[in-house]
Amino acid sequence: MDDTIRTLILKHKEFMDLAEVNIKHANSIKEVLQILGHDIDRSIESISNSLGSPNLSSGFPLNDTKRAQALWILRDGIGKAAKMPDIQDLYVKLIGREDDIQMTVRTLKKKGRIANHTYGTNKDTYWGLPEWHDGTDFKEEYRPEI
Repeated sequence: MDDTIRTLILKHKEFMDLAEVNIKHANSIKEVLQILGHDIDRSIESISNSLGSPNLSSGFPLNDTKRAQALWILRDGIGKAAKMPDIQDLYVKLIGREDDIQMTVRTLKKKGRIANHTYGTNKDTYWGLPEWHDGTDFKEEYRPEI
């Protein structure tokens, strides 16, 4: 095996091992914050907004949590209620690889951070931000074209 290839493989393994350790640390911190009653994703978004983070204000938050990315897609990417496949398609385009965001969107719905509404007899469900929904339907400016 070529020395350059061998070096690259070893560096890759080293970075993957570091990433795994960092993920374990991040998950441990997240668990402690949850025990203390803090929603880490909401806190990160709040702190980022208060600092004027360019990650959330000027473009897609590629290095942020999936939750922040899902909210950005609805708020800044689509801007109105959308079907799950449309949210998924935009997410894949923005991150540049196949990955599923549907469970994240559903989790945000359970936490009250996303609203949904089903239209018509074909049961098309549209997803959007809670402030776009008036309790019975999406407000006119955020309502999808059906």
